[in-house]
Amino acid sequence: MNNGKAMSRRSFIAGLGAVGGLMAAPGLLAGTGRAYAAGSPPAQVEWHKVTDHGVAGDGIQDNAAALTALIASVAGAAEATFYFPPGQYRLGSAVTFPSRLRLVFDYGAMLTPDSSVVAVVNSHVEAAVTTIFGGDGEVTGNFHGAPVYPQWWGAKGDKTSDDTVPFKKVFRLARDIGQEVTVIVPKGDYVWSSVMVIYGKTSVRCEQGATFWRNHPNTMLINFEPNGQASPGYSGNGNILFENARFEFVAYNPPSLCYEDGNVLQFAHASDWTFRHCEFYDLIDGHAIEINSSQNVTIEDCKFYGYRELATDRWYVEAVQLDLAYSGGISGALPADNTPCKNVTVRNCYFGKGRSYTFMKAGISQTVTFRAWPCGVGGHSHKEGRFHQNISIRNNTFEGMTYFAIHPYKWLNTIITENYFFECGGGIYAVCGPNHATFGAAGPLRRLVISNNQFINMQSIFPDHNSTLRRFAIGIISMDIVSEDVRIEGNIISVGVDSAITVRNINRISITGNTMNYMTHAAVEISGSSHVELCNNQVYQPTEHAFYLFDNNYCQVTGNQIRKATMHALLMTNCNNASVHDNVLLETTQDGIRMENVQHLSIRSNQIHKSNHAVQLLQCSDVEVAGNKLIDMVYNYLYIRQVTDFLIIANIFTEPETTVYDAIRVAESSQSGIVRDNLLRGTYRYGIWFDTTTGAAKYGYNSGGLRNDSSLVQPLQD
Repeated sequence: MNNGKAMSRRSFIAGLGAVGGLMAAPGLLAGTGRAYAAGSPPAQVEWHKVTDHGVAGDGIQDNAAALTALIASVAGAAEATFYFPPGQYRLGSAVTFPSRLRLVFDYGAMLTPDSSVVAVVNSHVEAAVTTIFGGDGEVTGNFHGAPVYPQWWGAKGDKTSDDTVPFKKVFRLARDIGQEVTVIVPKGDYVWSSVMVIYGKTSVRCEQGATFWRNHPNTMLINFEPNGQASPGYSGNGNILFENARFEFVAYNPPSLCYEDGNVLQFAHASDWTFRHCEFYDLIDGHAIEINSSQNVTIEDCKFYGYRELATDRWYVEAVQLDLAYSGGISGALPADNTPCKNVTVRNCYFGKGRSYTFMKAGISQTVTFRAWPCGVGGHSHKEGRFHQNISIRNNTFEGMTYFAIHPYKWLNTIITENYFFECGGGIYAVCGPNHATFGAAGPLRRLVISNNQFINMQSIFPDHNSTLRRFAIGIISMDIVSEDVRIEGNIISVGVDSAITVRNINRISITGNTMNYMTHAAVEISGSSHVELCNNQVYQPTEHAFYLFDNNYCQVTGNQIRKATMHALLMTNCNNASVHDNVLLETTQDGIRMENVQHLSIRSNQIHKSNHAVQLLQCSDVEVAGNKLIDMVYNYLYIRQVTDFLIIANIFTEPETTVYDAIRVAESSQSGIVRDNLLRGTYRYGIWFDTTTGAAKYGYNSGGLRNDSSLVQPLQD
């Protein structure tokens, strides 16, 4: 045809026949079903119709030698174009198309290397989104850095054809060439009949509507060759991106697949991988995403629909799981070197219920329903001395989770913020790794922030095979070891069937600025902890106590507002070094503040209105009650029993009517104290009453009545 001579762009396009019209528009035209390499041809090019150079598209002739000679003939050209008319171009030996070439395939044109023959394409390729590479051999190369299409290797996307082989070929391109590859997946329905392996440095960008259908009983997608070459640490196949993909786990064949467990994807020993704008439907006993032994991972803007609990021991399973590379982890992902995960972000995702499927099985109509996941994000295994760390879970929605929506398990440096939990059984359940026969000694969780989340309408719902779980919104539980540095702040927890916040065995715990309404149990329950800060929270109408603290050391309870606690507003037992300051406690059914066996206690500047007792102290020592305003109690305003070393000073007691009880009652062998400078307003039985068992106490400068039945109680001397 022009025998290598330069020709004009107009003449060049006119000579292309069916493909000529494609060349008139530059780049990839989304939705047209046509694909091109970057850029447009120059005004002057060397253009060659390959059939004018001894190349035949008859599927019989071996064209390797003729194409190699043609490539050599343009070695001096800066750029040349080879046009392949319709036909099958057999290659009996290897051919490499260099980067200076542009390969243009007309409709029906196809390279078909023989078995064991490799064609390397480092050139620009321009072709329709249809099959251009066939045969039993391989076509690989870097395609001049331009995107490639699975359709070029034979993918159909019609939900009927098996697209496994074309995707396997395109997903291993990066491995073959050692360079980054971008795969464009057009809208379509792609059936995978076996486990798919994707290799590192691969970006998969799907058009909206691109769906992958599982048609086998195993996991859909992995990033390693099972039992292949070991990749210790984070040295495996990483730098992977998936965008806009939809994964269907059972819908291709519900009568069979609704009874086959597995995962959508499991990635291990990898760095820098991302799933964005993807959807995952209807899993069975497995994970949508397992993040195993990986670092720098992002899951964002994804949706996770539906889980079926087929086995009786899979009631805790996570949609997104963090796991380490141990012997009981992913089968075949070598080595089992206990590599944990780090630098993981899950953000802007949705977790909820799936579909129902009705079908005939063994002649009987069956309906299988996929509920919401037990857990959205979390883990359930650990290894002694190994920690997942630097985890961010942000701005996700969890709806109807049956276990706990988020389950941090022996994580370090974790932030859980701005998430929305709606009608879940449990919210956040963070635990250390306890002593375990398989996993080894316990390890603490450290540096956890839970902030600015909303928990709405928590429910008494449970996984199918475990109905004994607690249903708190936030639980921080450290077993067999003390964990450290937890901050819970700015959360809204409204309507719960358990406690809002439960904390156990934490050193340095701060619970501040939260709003908790209508809890069925205590709003906040803290035990076994030290350096506790419980400040500036709002609590309304818990069924039990507002705050219940026991077995703690160094507790500060400051600036909280509590109304209509059904039991005590604040109950503290077996604690040391407690400061209760500047709280407002209103309309408590039992006591505003009740302290039992608390040592080194300060209760200052609180306002307590309408309770049984404003403050009741039992078996406490080294106690200061100062500057409080106590108004309208049912019984004794300040009731002291078996308390030693106490100072009751400068409190204001206001009884709006007449009561048969006292402002201050000191009883049951309380001793070594001072009661002074208190102001009693209203009419009391006695005002201040020291019973006969009180020992070594003094009083003075109080306004109001006094009854002293103890010879050991004396007035203060000026």
